[in-house]
Amino acid sequence: LYNILLDWNSLSNSITNVFAIEGAGSGVGILNASNYNIFRSINAGNNLYKGIDLTNSHNTGLSQIVATNNGDGSTAWTAGLMSIDSGKSTMTAVTTSNNTQGLFFLNYFTTTSLNNVVHNVVAANNSNATGADGFISYSTDSDIDGTYSQLVSVNNNRYGFDIAGSKNGKFTGNILAGTNATSDCFVPGGQTNPGISGTCGIQGSSDHNTVLAKDSAAAFYGKVTSNDTN
Repeated sequence: LYNILLDWNSLSNSITNVFAIEGAGSGVGILNASNYNIFRSINAGNNLYKGIDLTNSHNTGLSQIVATNNGDGSTAWTAGLMSIDSGKSTMTAVTTSNNTQGLFFLNYFTTTSLNNVVHNVVAANNSNATGADGFISYSTDSDIDGTYSQLVSVNNNRYGFDIAGSKNGKFTGNILAGTNATSDCFVPGGQTNPGISGTCGIQGSSDHNTVLAKDSAAAFYGKVTSNDTN
């Protein structure tokens, strides 16, 4: 179930100024070779699974996205914004907060998650019972040749950056992290130039500036649990 759905070769659409909220499934679905689509000024919130689900679709533009209070309908993969087997997409001016996971890249069936550009993202206050991450590259080669800049990942209840699947990634600009429950950056071994280290430092071709010990707790009270009675 999706509030907004592009599926099976739905091409070259432009969708702006939309609320995709309070769904029994996910807010926005961009699925199955629905390529060359643009989404701008989207508010995806209070959905049972994902705020935005980008699966097996490419050349997507996502900008001015707010994904809040999404999950937990309790599949393993719920998040504010999830990209599965999708590439050559641009994600800019994204806020993902109070979700069961923040921004989640996953390579599940193919190795087509190539050349994504992620810029100006805030992932904050995401949590679930087993531990939520702000920014996740989950499985081997789940994001290849990606560029990530101006990222903030704070106050999540596991890792700020969980980089288990980046290959030849480049982190640039300012990378801010702090007050994540387990650690700010988790980068297991065996990867080819993930672009960032386990201390959030520079690796490979990256040239980012790391700023740690950030805390946004005063900006977030918690999830909305009921409607306003006025």
